[in-house]
Amino acid sequence: HTYNVSADDVGMHIVCYAIPQGDPTLGIACGTIGPFQLDPISRMSLDGHIAAKSHSFPASHLTDETDSRPRDLQIHITQDYVKVTHPGSDRQNREVLVPYSADYPRVKLHPRNVVRFRLELAPDFDKIYKFQALSRSSRDAIVLLLSAFRARKYIATNFILSRLYQNPATPGAPLTAVEATEEFDIVPVSERLEKELDRTL
Repeated sequence: HTYNVSADDVGMHIVCYAIPQGDPTLGIACGTIGPFQLDPISRMSLDGHIAAKSHSFPASHLTDETDSRPRDLQIHITQDYVKVTHPGSDRQNREVLVPYSADYPRVKLHPRNVVRFRLELAPDFDKIYKFQALSRSSRDAIVLLLSAFRARKYIATNFILSRLYQNPATPGAPLTAVEATEEFDIVPVSERLEKELDRTL
């Protein structure tokens, strides 16, 4: 079997088990690979996109797996939303824009083809696109940039809000109101979230 490493594997380990057939006394062989990291050029490119707060990627839209005449579209990924547009002057009313939420937008990579992926802007059928990126690195950049902006826009915000009125001595307990004299210092929490995001990328 062949496993294609992708953007989904950044920061992860891959564990492989080999189990012999027949004699169970031979034991089980185990091997671990990782954690996987971005190469310096991809990391520098991703840092540039994040600093710019947006980037556009050309991609081919496929109607199905055997589509021989895909359409050229643009995927715009910003810190606030993801937008799919038809390039050219006639693209009015031919764009789909979706802000970040708990579940969307999201990307699902093709298990065998290293340049194909599915972009789900929403659960609606007309907002699910099958794309083919220009290259493997372009597909990985789309996945990583979308994940980074979504983490900053949605996950980090909810992480902070979920802890605003949480008693740290009783994690998991129901939220309680705080006294008016108590203050919440957001700076240390923001710095810790930024470090966690840097480690993830």
